[in-house]
Formats: sequence, structure tokens, C-alpha cells
Amino acid sequence: MRTLERTLTTAENLSALRAWLNLPADMQNLTRAWEPVLFNQAHDLTSGTMVDKVYADTLRGYEFARRLGDEMVNADLDAIASNIDTRTSGGASSQAIPVVVFNSLGWARTDVAQIAIGFSRSGVTSLGMIDPGGRETPVQIVESEEYAAGGLKDATVAFIARDVPAMGYSVYQILPEKSPPPSGQFHNPPAANSPTAPANTERQDTGSIENEYYRATFDLWNGALTRLDVKTPGGTWNAIGDRAANVVAEEQDGGDFWELYGTLNGGRLTAMTRKQGLPIPGQAHFSNEWVGGDGATDTGPVFAQFQISHPFGNGNQSC
Repeated sequence: MRTLERTLTTAENLSALRAWLNLPADMQNLTRAWEPVLFNQAHDLTSGTMVDKVYADTLRGYEFARRLGDEMVNADLDAIASNIDTRTSGGASSQAIPVVVFNSLGWARTDVAQIAIGFSRSGVTSLGMIDPGGRETPVQIVESEEYAAGGLKDATVAFIARDVPAMGYSVYQILPEKSPPPSGQFHNPPAANSPTAPANTERQDTGSIENEYYRATFDLWNGALTRLDVKTPGGTWNAIGDRAANVVAEEQDGGDFWELYGTLNGGRLTAMTRKQGLPIPGQAHFSNEWVGGDGATDTGPVFAQFQISHPFGNGNQSC
């Protein structure tokens, strides 16, 4: 529901820009896409008290709205981009690939962006990027496929788009390189002895990722967040104390979300004061009770990530 609200609001904003450029906008499909999203916000539907058939129909409505919404956003972006001058500037070579970053919000935005690109010929071994002002911008390859003879064939590239204007765009340029960049030009990995160096269970029991605001430390065997250090001008402090976070609890199913464990009964005429506390050890199972995971941290010039898959109850937990 929230994803579709964002998608369709973006479609509305882009349709307004498209109309401002005297390009035809698809307002009819916009109305058709909003209808199932708004209809599915009914009180009883959202609280989880309907039968399965209702939710199967609800999901079909969401899928219809998502398909229309994505089609409209892509069509609007293509129409608007066709009116943008993406020719290289700021010292970019003729081989540069222009990337247009849109911001449909009403204020300037700095955020991580991703773009999928392909290369018709082999030989591209690395990528660089310059921002609208001609300055080098760090990039990170998220996924890639290579030619049999070597070199990138397809790649999903992440970078940080900074200060993209409100209801506007910025043009970046990707620079294909035929040889690896000089050491440290686009990627400055942490030293091997750094607390945030890449880690996995082959050599370490814990691993950390961090940015300018936080440092998160994980147990690589069970996925628990053991520390969350908040960085302040006066130093750092651990926001979660002695108790682990990122821990999932498995409890007995005691009813639906409306009358879970008898804490709320819609048919009573008087207020209910019974409270539902946190899961109790011994009565609930916690994800950090199972070990044997394959946790790993990875650090790059644009983002760092933690991932794990490990046994949990009768199945597996992945994050």
C-alpha cells in the first residue's frame, strides 16, 4: 500500500511536469490505478480480519495498480528525458554515458541512486562517473555480467546523487574505462585491520558497517545487532545498550491482528486494559538462539551492507 502510494504520487507529479511541457499526459490510467489502492484502505481489510479470498482479490488489485503505475512513471520519465540536453560536458569523453536523475519531491534531495547499463563491446574493465559540475563521483558496481572474452557486459551501478533540485533533475556521466583505475581513484576500501573491513564467518565472528552517523556491529553467526554506536560531536554512545537488536521472535499464533491473545475485543462494551508485553524467553523462540549462519559484511565507496541466512525454527531466516 505504501509503495503504491509513493509510486502513484510520483506518477501524478511527473504527469504535471509532462503537461507543463505540452506533452500529453495519461490522466485516465492514473485514476484507474488509484481506485484499487484507495478501495483497499478499508478499516477491516487493513487490520487483517478478512478471509483468504478477500486478500487474494486485494493482491490482484495491487498488482493491477502497480503495473499501471510503473508504466506511467516510465513513460513520463522517457517523455521528459527526451526534452533534456544530455550531451557531455565538464571534461567527459565522447564515450560517456549520460544518466538523468529525477527528483519528484518538493525539496532538493541527496540519496543513493542506481542505474542499469549495458555495453555492446567487450573490453570495459571499470567505471568512473562525473557529476553535473564535472567532479569525480564514487561509483559501486552492485551486480554485473561479463563477456566470455572479458570486460563488463551489463552492470547495475550505485552512486550518490547530491542536491538534485526539487521537481527537477541532474545529469551525471558514466565513464567506461578500458583498464583498471589508479589505486584509490574510485574505491578506497578500508584496511584489513579496520573494524569496518569486509568480514565473514570464514575468519570472523563479528563484523561492522558504518557511515558518518552510525556504526552497526553484528554477530555473523546469528544475525543479531550487538552494538549500534551513534556518532556525536562529543563522542559515540551505544544506542541499544546490553540487549541485542535485529532479533526476530517466533510466538504461538493466538488469533488475528485484531484480537491477538485477547488484548482487544471489538464486541466488548467496556474498555480493555490488558497489555501485550514483549515476547518472553522460554515461551517464545528468538532468532539468535540458532547459529550456523553465513553472515557477511561488505564495504564499498557508496554503501555498506550486512547479509545473513541461518536456521530459525523449522526454516531459515534471511536478511
